[in-house]
Amino acid sequence: NMLNIGICDDNQQDINLIADEITKSLFADEDIRIFRYSSGEKLLADIKEDKFCCNLLYLDIYMEPIDGMAVADYIRNNKLDVDIIFVTNSTEHVYKGYLYKAFSYILKNNLMEDVGIETKRYLQEIQDSEECINVTSDNVARKLPISQIIYVESSGRKLTLHMTNEDVSFYAKMADIEPVLTERGFIRTHQSYMIRTKKITGMTKETVSMGDIDIPISRRYYNEVRDTFNKTSVERGEK
Repeated sequence: NMLNIGICDDNQQDINLIADEITKSLFADEDIRIFRYSSGEKLLADIKEDKFCCNLLYLDIYMEPIDGMAVADYIRNNKLDVDIIFVTNSTEHVYKGYLYKAFSYILKNNLMEDVGIETKRYLQEIQDSEECINVTSDNVARKLPISQIIYVESSGRKLTLHMTNEDVSFYAKMADIEPVLTERGFIRTHQSYMIRTKKITGMTKETVSMGDIDIPISRRYYNEVRDTFNKTSVERGEK
């Protein structure tokens, strides 16, 4: 997943320093893009034109004429989904920043140390909050993100999770996993298959298609899958 990080600061040297520290701390782990804003106005202009796409924003508090607090206020009033790390010369605004749900604060005289620490902590929190299924596959315990599962296949005593970049098999029954996945957008199509509803691109009496993958559908589940497919097609504006 691409992580977009914004830096908004009216001091070019500080922007470069923060960008360098982010890049150093995430060097091999993450796909990142860094967006640089040399003023609050430039950042607000991007938001208003719907061009702002940052997940995390390093935001300088002391800027003229629009300061960091005003930018944060605008971001929160418009309910943008971005986490903010305030960058400041003094701690006097700290209590106020928490009104804007600041992820954290760093002081300018500590940039070199803190940027790497806070960026890594931010990533760790994202990873921890992602919903996962815990499985033991080939004697190794693994946490697999539910968001990456496309469909589940049962064969013998094993389940296989077909995921965006790998397939993982482990000993379990469909009944063990079905309640968790049903609540998260999956539907049973067959005694041996459960698929992500949003991925369905078409269906016949015998199969459900997800792009170029065809999954069997049994009579027992046909009506429910058809109704769900029709409903999601209507929501997508296809009907």
